[in-house]
Amino acid sequence: GNPFGSGSFLSGWHDWSYKIGNSWQAQGPDGSNAWCGTLQGYGAVQFKGSNGNFGGKKQLQFNVKSDSNAEVPDMTLMLRSSQKGNCRSIDLTSLSVGQRNGDWMSFTIPLSNLSWDTHSWNSSPMDFFGCSSNIGYWDVDTIVFQ
Repeated sequence: GNPFGSGSFLSGWHDWSYKIGNSWQAQGPDGSNAWCGTLQGYGAVQFKGSNGNFGGKKQLQFNVKSDSNAEVPDMTLMLRSSQKGNCRSIDLTSLSVGQRNGDWMSFTIPLSNLSWDTHSWNSSPMDFFGCSSNIGYWDVDTIVFQ
């Protein structure tokens, strides 16, 4: 399931964000409530779930609000295992915007693109097997925007 929808964190997902200067709810691109925050320094917006949440998943879809210059915010996306470490990170500025809706930008990326195994990088969705031989899909429990 999705970590956030209709203005609250869904069952099994929690806010583990840190160093957030301001946080607020705004109307998201689909009209539902969106959780927004301003990162400070080395802060991060983190959604912490349970082991196994990424089993059978193929892609990650998310929306971000443009920065003050109407551009993609200068931040990275990463998956993490709270017990075993980080997956590969991707700069949001390197991604293609799927759709714009006012100040909002939509992105969809294959989860395999967050793997350290470069052989699994793909432009089309396939099942996510994990980040490395040490971090399987079962271990991954956190989505990080930093």
